Order: sequence, then C-alpha cells, then structure tokens
Amino acid sequence: MRLRIDMAGKLFLDVVIGLGLGFGIAIAG
Repeated sequence: MRLRIDMAGKLFLDVVIGLGLGFGIAIAG
C-alpha cells in the first residue's frame, strides 16, 4: 500500500514538473 502511494506521488510530481516546464517554456518563448 505504501509503495503504491509513493509511486502515485512520483507520477503526480512528474506531471506537475512537466506542466511547470511546459508553461515556463511557453512564457519564456
């Protein structure tokens, strides 16, 4: 159960970081 939550957290962070980079590039560009 703990491992599953950790995996979901990592996936969520990857999505947030990806969106953050996407918006940053869009704004900078």
